[in-house]
Amino acid sequence: MEALLRGRLVGAERQVRHHQRPPGGPRHEETEEAYDREVEVEAKEHKLEGLDKFTAKAGEKIEFKLENEGTTEHELEVFGPDGKEVGEVSPVKPGATGEAVITLAKPGTYTYKCGIGDHADKGMKGSFTVS
Repeated sequence: MEALLRGRLVGAERQVRHHQRPPGGPRHEETEEAYDREVEVEAKEHKLEGLDKFTAKAGEKIEFKLENEGTTEHELEVFGPDGKEVGEVSPVKPGATGEAVITLAKPGTYTYKCGIGDHADKGMKGSFTVS
């Protein structure tokens, strides 16, 4: 069964829904939070792929779908132009998928990383633009 967790709110700009399900696991559409579009991100040692050409518009709600193709846990933390965390996909076990709906409220350069251990230092990080 799909686990559904709520992230804590940071100001009015953070609305996050986390859950992790095994590959092919059930989805309960009635519990899904509304979003404008989805972006798929693949995690493996030590890369996050799928955000290299990603851009968004201020105010968009994006569902970040993190597919862990690696052999260790990975997560996706997203930080706004002010450097404050705006949302995250909680740690995802190898072979599983985690999701979070994150509102990108302000224009500017957002950064992202895997916050587990030294994964960001090994290359699991990047940035994208919100206009």
